[in-house]
Amino acid sequence: MDLVGARRLAAVWGIPSVVLLVIVAPPLVLIGRLPDPLAVHWGTGGAPDGSMGFWSSLAFLGGFWLIAWLGVLVAGHHGVPSSPALAVVYFLGGLLAAVQIGIVDRNLNATDWTEAGELEWWGVALVIAAALAAGVAGWYLGTGAGFMRTATAPGTIPSAGLGDGEPGEWAGSAAARWPVVLAVGMLGAIPFLPAEWRWLPVVPALLVGLFTAVTVTVDGWGVAVGLGWLGWPRRRLRLDELDRAEVVDVKPIAYGGWGYRIRPGSTAVIVRSGPGIRFVRHGQRDFVVTVDDPARGAGVLNDLLRREGRLEEA
Repeated sequence: MDLVGARRLAAVWGIPSVVLLVIVAPPLVLIGRLPDPLAVHWGTGGAPDGSMGFWSSLAFLGGFWLIAWLGVLVAGHHGVPSSPALAVVYFLGGLLAAVQIGIVDRNLNATDWTEAGELEWWGVALVIAAALAAGVAGWYLGTGAGFMRTATAPGTIPSAGLGDGEPGEWAGSAAARWPVVLAVGMLGAIPFLPAEWRWLPVVPALLVGLFTAVTVTVDGWGVAVGLGWLGWPRRRLRLDELDRAEVVDVKPIAYGGWGYRIRPGSTAVIVRSGPGIRFVRHGQRDFVVTVDDPARGAGVLNDLLRREGRLEEA
């Protein structure tokens, strides 16, 4: 097995398995020495002030990690996940594992959750340090030849066949189901959380919801790309900063996954795999977006650029 293959095996299966073991094994092994419910939250003074049932706590932390691991497995199916993707997922894994160890340590041998040990400042520091170290490890595993695939292969440069007096306008969109499922799953965890933690899934669910859809418009001003069903927030590209538009086959793994991605040479908005448009800008990163009927949208933009003498006739 070569180095890339060994790293891929470790990144997709080895380390995630260890994280799951660290989350699940300690409480199960020490179940007879832990109270039920467990102290899972500590106030600013260090004393426990929130609890959760033993099995609910285990299911919450373990389930959260399994969802993140599923993302790694999906990415690994298409190749080795990129550094940014692994860094984020491993940071989460390190955080969950460290939190679980801290919960078990503070609750050990307590007869009631209110008697759990206090949480010192250095304990919080260790949790953060563990998460950061895991994130760095994920970044390292995703680097090197063969890990972050390039996505710079040239695409086709179509024309929409616009006449001289014909208005050059086009609007397109694309939608995806996975953000809806993921956001609903996050919000579905709210009833199982302690009252003071129920806000936690809301922010990530809203962020994920931005990528349920994308809308793209092309006109004489340039390009506007809107996120979500409301088309906001919006990214704009002026016509005078664009060189051409290409139709490309977008593979999310080439950009480090789905969502709003920034990688060397490219920025991308990806809600699904498949056809999309690459807007090539002079002196700046290309901008890639997945959208239905990309040939028409790219063709309209190219015709507008040809009218201004900024793109040669096909």
